[in-house]
Amino acid sequence: MKKWLALGVLGFAALAAFAGTCTIIRVNFVEIDGHDTYGAELKNDSGADFLQHNFVVAFINSSGTVVETKSVPGCLRTLQNGKSNWFSATSSLTPSSTDVALSRLAFDSTLKVGTAETGDVTITITSITREGDELTVIGKIKNEDSDDLDDPVVCVVVRDTSGNVVKVFRDSGSGDLDEDDEYSFTLTFTVPDSTTEVDEVDVHVDGLEDGVPTKPESDTANDVEEVGDAEDLEFSVQPQDSTGGVQFGSDVKVKIVDDDGDTVVSATNTITLAYGSGGDAAGVVTCDDNSVAAVNGVATFEDCSVDLDGVDYKLTATATGLTTATSAAFDITVGPAAKLKFTTQPSAAATAATDFAQQPVVTVQDAGGNTVTTSVAPVTLTIAGVGPGVLTCDTNPLAAVAGVADFVDEGCEISLAGTNTIVASSGTLTSDTSTAIVTS
Repeated sequence: MKKWLALGVLGFAALAAFAGTCTIIRVNFVEIDGHDTYGAELKNDSGADFLQHNFVVAFINSSGTVVETKSVPGCLRTLQNGKSNWFSATSSLTPSSTDVALSRLAFDSTLKVGTAETGDVTITITSITREGDELTVIGKIKNEDSDDLDDPVVCVVVRDTSGNVVKVFRDSGSGDLDEDDEYSFTLTFTVPDSTTEVDEVDVHVDGLEDGVPTKPESDTANDVEEVGDAEDLEFSVQPQDSTGGVQFGSDVKVKIVDDDGDTVVSATNTITLAYGSGGDAAGVVTCDDNSVAAVNGVATFEDCSVDLDGVDYKLTATATGLTTATSAAFDITVGPAAKLKFTTQPSAAATAATDFAQQPVVTVQDAGGNTVTTSVAPVTLTIAGVGPGVLTCDTNPLAAVAGVADFVDEGCEISLAGTNTIVASSGTLTSDTSTAIVTS
């Protein structure tokens, strides 16, 4: 189908008080998802800064009839005199035998003029990746201005190898950005089609300083990295050395990559984290959730810990259809005392006022259940709640030896017949109750 372009008179009723004009450059038509799209760069030679500017775009057919109008915002709020801004308009009509083109462009009634404040903002593009018709731009913005910025707007302009604007994408804003603060952004959007070769990506930002939009700052990158199909898993943030049952110092992250090792940002596979190898015994890794769906190709496992102490632990990350990843080695050491545990239960059946046939053993443990061998804490046994009998031992409390309080020679007994349970305590540490003891 033949596309045609007839630029009519630009509507400048709102600019009547200013000398000079605005110039449309880099005009082009492309087709996005079966719809005609007009991309352009507008240069402001009006003699004044635009603090807010929307456009009305008219699509007409070959007979000169307006078939649709679109009101579109400029990519940024600020368009300072002598500078350029960008916008794009996509028709909701699908191509037909009737040629469709853009004929007229006008500013609508939201145009405001004035003086744009100068904001000092640094923009850094860290990567641009492409998968088919999907482009992902990752970067960060830092406010180095002396004033806070309210809700900065991020604008991405994509150009093809001929310099034509093929896509304009405007983020909805990041929230307030205080002085010297920065935030990272990840913007994913479609480009016209998989055959359009992207040559240049511009990222711009402006904010509101005391209610007035700041002048935009920008960064440009040409290195667009083509990403293939999801193939493998990789640990992007490794598990760290820790103590038993205590969370790693940071979240564990696993990314989905293609065969070149590039992150497949469109991947949303569910990834499962589990014990792989290492340690004197198989430890259990526990996270807030051990199965997490990837976001932008990365699965984040929060608040992870391993229970048993050991060296050279390794975790595995698995996902259906992808190659399993194994983490770097890390160590789990015994942590501080966190709880008490009956590692030998007292006799479940006993005779009143007679030593238990099996005396209890209580172990001082860290959060992961490892014995704290340095502990000599005094351990006290008591009846849990109100029982029918009284618990007595030859020594109570009993000091732990290498983290173990062994009451085997302490003649513990309960005075009266009935059902009782015992609890162990040491300072702020307590145990679960013992099994029920039935005395007769």
